[in-house]
Amino acid sequence: MRAAGKRALCTAASAFVILVNGMGQVTAFAGNTNIVVDNQTGDDSIEVEVSVGGVPCILSADTGFRYNLDAVPDIVEVDARVSGDIYGYYDLAYEPEADLQDGGIIRITVSYSSQFGDEGIEDAPDLNGAGESNIWDPAMYDDGLPDTGMEEFDLSDGAAETGTLVIQCQPVNAFDEAVLTIVDEDYKTYQIPLHMEPYFFRAKVKLPAGKYRESGAPAITFNESASKDTSLSYVWAHTGGAAFGGFFDIHAGEETPMKDLAIRTVRDGEITDTDSRYYFNKKTYEEESKAVQKSDAEFQKKNYPDLSLEIQEPSDDDSLYTNPGIWEKIVMTAAALVKVLIPLALVAVLGIGVRALHKKYKDNNRMY
Repeated sequence: MRAAGKRALCTAASAFVILVNGMGQVTAFAGNTNIVVDNQTGDDSIEVEVSVGGVPCILSADTGFRYNLDAVPDIVEVDARVSGDIYGYYDLAYEPEADLQDGGIIRITVSYSSQFGDEGIEDAPDLNGAGESNIWDPAMYDDGLPDTGMEEFDLSDGAAETGTLVIQCQPVNAFDEAVLTIVDEDYKTYQIPLHMEPYFFRAKVKLPAGKYRESGAPAITFNESASKDTSLSYVWAHTGGAAFGGFFDIHAGEETPMKDLAIRTVRDGEITDTDSRYYFNKKTYEEESKAVQKSDAEFQKKNYPDLSLEIQEPSDDDSLYTNPGIWEKIVMTAAALVKVLIPLALVAVLGIGVRALHKKYKDNNRMY
């Protein structure tokens, strides 16, 4: 019994030594394999991701565009990109294979793409081919808006006495339509859709003569190139300072002006002017974020197939795609944890086995 216990203890110890030696062999890489990026753009904000045999390396101005990598001593495939470059602004020149058996230097040259010139706007082609600009300039018009007329609505429902409400609202390019609601003395509501194109939120509305009240909040339809922000809401306002929600009269055969309407934005309880640039910029940012995320996923699937997740088309409601690089961080973190935890778990299991065999050995050889 005593001999059997000794043999079991020796067997477990031998297995532990073999495991440790094996782990040492797996992680014995050739060190100081240099990656050097020649950044010819002069833009120190760029970040270059290099895959060396499936090992990701990030080079930037913070690393001096250099990287020392412990790599498997072999001939490996090399792939590189400028992170986030979805438009092809940069060209990268490098050898697709590198011989790292004796160490080596992987050189990558980054330059601006030849398809993007830096000549400036002066050399851009004319928009209409005749030396004239097609861009609408508010300064060309006396009141800041082109004379496209007013949209006309007849909401009189055949009333004998009618008048006209003349509406003019400050245009918001990000909105295709804003619906104004008014209520008459009999609590009948009238919905007046104001359109950005081609009327710039201007309308003439035929109504039964009588007293009316401004009511409600604008119902907004966004331009397809703008992004809706569900955290924001909107209210009507008068630029002259009068509170919205007041009364006005429609007199038979006369025009009643309402030319100081405006749409204000409510953000966290604060009312501010509505700026179309926010919605267009937000749309651009979201589209670019989705494109960056897709580019990241494709690069990872090509170079790190064991670590990459399936590429998914981003949806408008997928908030993960508004944070570029989040999947990359998740995947890299998980992979690092797995590499560390598996050897530790094996060591722990063997340690428990060794202790169990040692206890059994002592119990079998206890002096009574």
